Amino acid sequence: MVEAAVARRLAALKEEVGRDPQAVSRRSQAARERAGRETLERAEKARAALARLRAEKAKRRTTHPQDEARKKAEPEASLTDPDARRMRFADGAVRAAYNVQVAAAPGAGVIVAVMTTDRRNDAGLALPMVEAIAGRYGRAPNQLLVDTVYPAFPSAPRRRVSPVEEGSIQRVVD
Repeated sequence: MVEAAVARRLAALKEEVGRDPQAVSRRSQAARERAGRETLERAEKARAALARLRAEKAKRRTTHPQDEARKKAEPEASLTDPDARRMRFADGAVRAAYNVQVAAAPGAGVIVAVMTTDRRNDAGLALPMVEAIAGRYGRAPNQLLVDTVYPAFPSAPRRRVSPVEEGSIQRVVD
């Protein structure tokens, strides 16, 4: 099936070149122009992301001066994917990435919500996840099992949180 589609596409391209020998160079030129436009668009997005990161860093400098003093001075934005944020991975490398949150119904083993963010940590993401679940299914879950950072401010004041077992996990109860 794929082979037939490829054969049809190749035949159409050969026919086009036979009719118009300049078609290939026009197509190549159009591809280079499109690539140039896309690069400029990504650069503009990266500039905007960098401005946002600088503003976040300046704000964080006032609330967490000791933490920020240990970090490098200038934030970075990715030209490849300006919406991503540079994050440290388990192997020690720092790469452009996203933080993906997944909510599942454990009894059924079904994913009920997915949320992607450029935030490095989970703090404060519990409430938006509960709201996404409620918006999709018409009701909030009765219980959540989340790590200790996830329900942090501003989510925690809206939920009663009780420690479970070793304190590394908390149950958030409506």
